[in-house]
Amino acid sequence: IKLHTLLNNDTSLPEVIVETTAKTSDIKGAKGILENIPPGSIVIMDRGYNDYSLFKRLTDKGVVFVTRLKDNAQHTPLRQGLIEAVLGSL
Repeated sequence: IKLHTLLNNDTSLPEVIVETTAKTSDIKGAKGILENIPPGSIVIMDRGYNDYSLFKRLTDKGVVFVTRLKDNAQHTPLRQGLIEAVLGSL
């Protein structure tokens, strides 16, 4: 099984837990949680949750998220900064 969990940052307690079979893709299992997340939330997710249309909806809603890019992701850096410097040293 997989458990997709939404934690409350103030209490560190789970607010929502969705259970799926192990074969269910991460994004399918978590979409219900992520679609209904309140504005101002911060989401940390693995690249299994990679879905650009979801990223846009989260951004439009005022949700901040952090995830790893897939190896084949096409992107254009807007500026060079600390994160690029750290990634370049890995």
